[in-house]
Amino acid sequence: MTVPTTDQSSTGLTRLEVVIVLAVLGTLGFFVASTLNAARRMAKGIHCVNNLKNVGLAFRVFATDHDDLFPWQVPAKDGGTADLFGHPESLWRHFLVVSNAQMRPNNLDQPRILWCPMDSSKRPAATFFANPANPRAAVFSGNQHVSYFLNLGASTNELQAETPDQILSGDRNLLVDGKVIEPGATHLSGGQTVGFTAGKIHRGYGQWLLADGSVWQGISNRVAGAANATNLLLIP
Repeated sequence: MTVPTTDQSSTGLTRLEVVIVLAVLGTLGFFVASTLNAARRMAKGIHCVNNLKNVGLAFRVFATDHDDLFPWQVPAKDGGTADLFGHPESLWRHFLVVSNAQMRPNNLDQPRILWCPMDSSKRPAATFFANPANPRAAVFSGNQHVSYFLNLGASTNELQAETPDQILSGDRNLLVDGKVIEPGATHLSGGQTVGFTAGKIHRGYGQWLLADGSVWQGISNRVAGAANATNLLLIP
């Protein structure tokens, strides 16, 4: 009796076929991982937009109660921060004054709103003021809890055409005319181009909060106003 032979080529994959399958799977895995990472970055970008919308609303609520003036335009005796004007180390106090410490609806209800989830160099605070029930909670007490710059030259005076689209705040990793801006204070004039660094936070793009309360995502923006207008940016 003749024993039938086995066709080896039909019982498994060749070494070349295994290599091809592994290469295809590796490529698919790379694209899936890249897609998930992009989705995570997009979600964090949306989170950041929502943060800045809340910041803008808080400042508008404050202005409504103070003759259309922002905190840095109001004396301390009237609940503002004018005495801290131009002091970058006190940037966080301009945010603190519009927090829920004022006991007003639509003010900032938690300090985490002032932290961008893609800003690994900063850390969110747990509370604006010390809580005896949770003494270990990080208290909002410095620029290390803030991811967003402030433009102390911004105004709510919408009678001037350049004011509504004036930059009020945004992500802190700034470029001005292509130059990296370090933490501290920097003066800008109308017509300069402001953008974002590529190496950190949102990787080349960012969010702008305008004086009218709107938030825009983008790569760069042109400073509104006349060339001699004063814009003082405090960078945390």
